[in-house]
Amino acid sequence: MFHQAASGIVLALLLGVYGAQAATRPASSNTAPACHYIDPWRGTNVPISPATSSSDIVHALAITKAGNDVGWLVVRRDGKLWYLDGPVRGPLPPMQLSAEVLRAIGHGSVAMHTQSIGRGRMIPIGEHFDIGHIIAQGFLVTSCY
Repeated sequence: MFHQAASGIVLALLLGVYGAQAATRPASSNTAPACHYIDPWRGTNVPISPATSSSDIVHALAITKAGNDVGWLVVRRDGKLWYLDGPVRGPLPPMQLSAEVLRAIGHGSVAMHTQSIGRGRMIPIGEHFDIGHIIAQGFLVTSCY
């Protein structure tokens, strides 16, 4: 219960503070290894097209477990959340870890993701997302920028 309440507050702060001020914040990033992958994505669009300023990535959270970079939650300038399921290039996370995160974000039908699971798929997150579900599964959530 605490994780859900605390994570809801953290996400609200991220959306309120970073979403509104992202354009004026410096491009510095967390030094966590999981953040190195997502650093260059700041300011790019999710999804890739159509490219609009409202779909620019302004904040990113790395999702890791047992030393594996599993994925990244990104916040767009318009406040919408997306999940990047593993890297586009680089070592893939274990399929089971990707499946756990997908279930935690409300994409429980992992069968439809089997071919692309952990391979950089961009997945929109619904309004009723609770980051506490990811934390409750033992994942570490790290703020990158």
